[in-house]
Amino acid sequence: MGFLSNPGLVGVKYRWKTVTTPIVLVGSGTWNDDNGSLTLTTALPAAPTGTGVLVFLANSGVANGAGLYSAVFQNTTNLQVSGTGGTTPGAYTAVTTPCVLAQYTLPANSLNPVNGKLEFFISGNHNNSAGTKTYDVTVGGTVITSAAPTTSQGIRIAGYFRNEGQANKQWTQGTSINTQWFSGGTTVVTPTELSKDTTQDLVIQIRGTLANATDNMMISEADLYLYINGN
Repeated sequence: MGFLSNPGLVGVKYRWKTVTTPIVLVGSGTWNDDNGSLTLTTALPAAPTGTGVLVFLANSGVANGAGLYSAVFQNTTNLQVSGTGGTTPGAYTAVTTPCVLAQYTLPANSLNPVNGKLEFFISGNHNNSAGTKTYDVTVGGTVITSAAPTTSQGIRIAGYFRNEGQANKQWTQGTSINTQWFSGGTTVVTPTELSKDTTQDLVIQIRGTLANATDNMMISEADLYLYINGN
């Protein structure tokens, strides 16, 4: 039935999903043993701290296959992965294809067809190198905003996906700033018209892509909001 079945939520901006601990797309490195000790080729800008840190591992030499795993970072290059390890000590090779760092399902009828809106704010950081590290957001398999920084070491992305008068017509737009401690250029994505059916479930993904397998990137925080009715 969706949020529209609750009249008390009409006009409400609702924080739907949030990422409060880092999700790291790690680059290539070396498995030190078969118990999850991994040393990265390239250091992260800073070591993630706290509980709940996740790392995305590709399928190269990973005992339990590609996916997200809990990890503890001892420093910017050494981490202990829980739940898997290398099939044998030796090289770990990252991938240069899109990796899903977070995924959510927007329930059918969650957005008012007139002007219901999904809005997102994402912060990330990455190592300083010439290779691009692409952050993007997809709705129903379509990229609605992306940014591909290189040497900035930090980025902030904002955007929206909004119904325009009917449940299967939307406008979407995004913007990003290469932060590097909040200095740098801003990139604005041209608004795009989509035709997703919001009367059906829609999968929302936050993805990362490394141009060079030895680079790394992370989502440090993210907030996704729903405007149930009105903007």
